[in-house]
Amino acid sequence: MDVWSAGIVLYMMLSGHQPFYSDNHAKVVHLITTEAPDMEKEQIKAVSEEARDLLVKMLNKNPEERPNASECLQHPWMNEQQFRISKFSNLLESRSNSVLNRASENLLQRKGLRISGQLSVA
Repeated sequence: MDVWSAGIVLYMMLSGHQPFYSDNHAKVVHLITTEAPDMEKEQIKAVSEEARDLLVKMLNKNPEERPNASECLQHPWMNEQQFRISKFSNLLESRSNSVLNRASENLLQRKGLRISGQLSVA
């Protein structure tokens, strides 16, 4: 997938809308080939300034001016998302470890009670 196509997908993921839309196919082609994506729509304005900056760069009509995939990954917005994902991943890992530890302790306690109950009966 090229960067422009990835920009289209990212725009749709962030805004819930297509950057170039019309009920008329010829009009869509015209918009894609001649117009910049509308960054003033309410849905896309709700997205951070850094995300919109990345989108504008990815959706640049001139491939020579468009960043490559590596440059996109180095964009400040991508770095922020990677930090958030890392933080969220660490949180999930610590929470899941905590839940697993408690479940293991509960299981061992129940097993221990059963064993001690069996031993006291014998």
